[in-house]
Amino acid sequence: MNRLPRDSRAAFTLVEVLITSSLVVIMGGLVFLSLHAGVDLFGKNIAVNLPYQASRTAFDLLQRDLHASAAAPRLLDPSRTDVPGAGPAAGVALRSYAGGPCVIAADAASSATLVVVKQTPGFAPRAGDLISLPAFRIERQVTAVTTSGSNWLVTLDGSLGTALAGTSSSNLVAFF
Repeated sequence: MNRLPRDSRAAFTLVEVLITSSLVVIMGGLVFLSLHAGVDLFGKNIAVNLPYQASRTAFDLLQRDLHASAAAPRLLDPSRTDVPGAGPAAGVALRSYAGGPCVIAADAASSATLVVVKQTPGFAPRAGDLISLPAFRIERQVTAVTTSGSNWLVTLDGSLGTALAGTSSSNLVAFF
């Protein structure tokens, strides 16, 4: 009998190599398909969630602005003019807190259009701001601001409508 050399008996046959290679290819294909499906689902999830995340961010910013506003929102038309009533309107204007509290430095008559305010470090009112005197329920547009010593002379767009009295004995507060 002819015996095969010892090395040839330990080798794989062609059929064993083909079966093993086929199993490796099939397993690799299954792994690839599952990874591809996972990446595809991840992409679809991102595409669906992105608009929701953007709208959630927009609502969070709107909520922050509403909480920081110093007065009730105003409705505006496209030319940025106030819309009377409940709308509909093209936009909304929010008034933000610019500075204060500031102390009124001198009494003023109800017909006065000038208010003397003590200067507050780190803040300076400017034309276009609104001055609010909550104790008197007064809110007026500031048309000009000049400095006089340690005070600001704040010119308003209309008369106060209520006299400011008692500034020497108590602190009357204003906000901008």
